[in-house]
Amino acid sequence: MQDASYSHYSTNHELVGGIAANFLAGDESRESNNAVHSAPAFTMTTLGDPSTSLTCSTHVASIRYPEYQLTGVPSFEDGANLVSEMRVASLLVPGAYPGVNRFLNDPRLVLKETFIHDIPHMVLVSRTPDLPQPINTLYYHPATRSLFNPNDLLVDTLVEVSSNEVAGQSLLSATNDSAAVTNQLVADALGLHIVRVLRPSKPMAWLLFVAAFIDKEQNEE
Repeated sequence: MQDASYSHYSTNHELVGGIAANFLAGDESRESNNAVHSAPAFTMTTLGDPSTSLTCSTHVASIRYPEYQLTGVPSFEDGANLVSEMRVASLLVPGAYPGVNRFLNDPRLVLKETFIHDIPHMVLVSRTPDLPQPINTLYYHPATRSLFNPNDLLVDTLVEVSSNEVAGQSLLSATNDSAAVTNQLVADALGLHIVRVLRPSKPMAWLLFVAAFIDKEQNEE
């Protein structure tokens, strides 16, 4: 039975891998001024480390697309470059990412699929059972910035990092008067203390992008 948490999606995800597969099986003489036609079918990139799957993006990708070979990147922008260079076939981005409009407006990419999948609890964590007051340094990913007010938390310094996993890792090497905003997967894996649930697990919109010229080739066939 299909998981109800991602039962609402616009297209069959097998189509995405098929786009690359059908293209590679076609006329090899076709050329593009923008990229080399070399992306292997059923490959994907997203934010985080696939070996741990602790970011929301790698976690959802591993569940939604278990047959895909997943390549982790330190930023979604790096992932967009991999897709446009045809090094991977697709890019997965959460709707909460503040820069998602860049990909929607990027002429190198086209939105191929959308779906809904729950993300874990978003939590405030510390190295000790009690939240430091004041907080010397708070590590966070841009997608979580709307979940907290630094004035209410008495934060001295905000440090933006590349992912929820990096936020947790940064806290591990910080002083005890620091804290981080991350997800429950990271908190549990790294043994951090959850001092507050900032947002309970809830459905998130996800967007899957492919290279624009690949999509054009598919539609013309």
